[in-house]
This record gives sequence, C-alpha cells and structure tokens, in this order.
Amino acid sequence: MRTKELADWLGLADSTIRVWTRDEFKPYLSATARGGEGRTRHFTDLDARIIALIAQLKEEGNSSEDIHRVLQQLQKQDWQDLPPMPAAPPEAGPIAMMPREAAETAVSTQRAALMREIALLQDRIETLSEQLATEREKRDQVQKELLEARERLGELRGQLTEAGSKQELLEQERNRERRLLTSILVVIGVVALALLIVVVVLATTGGVG
Repeated sequence: MRTKELADWLGLADSTIRVWTRDEFKPYLSATARGGEGRTRHFTDLDARIIALIAQLKEEGNSSEDIHRVLQQLQKQDWQDLPPMPAAPPEAGPIAMMPREAAETAVSTQRAALMREIALLQDRIETLSEQLATEREKRDQVQKELLEARERLGELRGQLTEAGSKQELLEQERNRERRLLTSILVVIGVVALALLIVVVVLATTGGVG
C-alpha cells in the first residue's frame, strides 16, 4: 500500500503520514514504511493498522506520550492486540496490502544489494589508496631528484663563475706578455738600427781613408 492509498483509506493528509513515519512514530514501523533517501514508502498490513490506531488515538484527544505508551505496550506483545483496519470508505478502490513477510524479503534483498555495493566501494577505496601511496612515493622521488639537480646546478654555476674569473686573469696575463714582447721587439729593432748605422758609418769612413 502506498502513502496516498493509506491516506485516502484513513481520511488523512499524505503529509501527515509522511511526518509520522519519518519522525514521530518511526520506531514502530517497518523499514519500507519509513521511506527516506528518495525511496517510495510501502506499508504492510501491520504498518497500516499501526497508522490507523495512531489516527484513532489522536482523534480521541490522546497526547503523544499516551500514544507512545500504548504503542510500546503493543510492540512488547508483538502487536497481538492491535485492532484491525477500519472499513475502507466506499470511494476507495481495491488496495493491495503488502504482507509483512514480503516486506521483510524486499528489505533483505535491498540490504544484500547495498552490502554488495559497499563491498565493491571498499575494494575500490583500497585500490585507490594503494595507487595514491604509489603516486606519493613517485612524487617524493621526483622532489628528491629535483632538489639534487638544483644543488648540482648551483655547484656548476659556482664553478662556471670561478672558471670565468680564472679566464679573465689568464687573459690579463697574456696581455701583459704581449706588451712585454712588443717592448722587447721595439728595443731589438732600435739596437739593430743603431748597429746598422754604425756599420754604415764605419764603412763610409774606411772607404774615404
């Protein structure tokens, strides 16, 4: 039996039954009658009789505490003294009641399906956790290699700077050697020229005598 069908049978608003099954009187009802999480409510014969009794007690002016007291007592007796459903109004068509056993079977089937899905999700979580651990190890290794590469780069840059300084000193030394060699060549040239002049002079003087 659906919510609207039960509401029409008992002359209640759909919202009233939803509130009762979701909150106030949820502990006394089957899992299929409680609904929630987008599931459609299905009321067994026992659920319908409990809702009918609640409606009757409220109509008689009983407080919520009194109604809970009555329901708790009946629940302890496994609902043996629970009144039958009132007669359906003439305008209500034939309504199919879900036997309690069928409801329990449906709940068991749904629970088994949920357990299978939970098991699959747990396996998936374990697989993803292992993959995440592997990726973290790879990331740590990459970070280590990156740090080592940066350190090596710093060393090479230092060596390059040092080599540049040495190259500059070597170039300065070469420039000094060039200047010195140039000076020596100039002196040799001057001496050679002087000797040549002397030879010419001597030759000229000797020729005259």
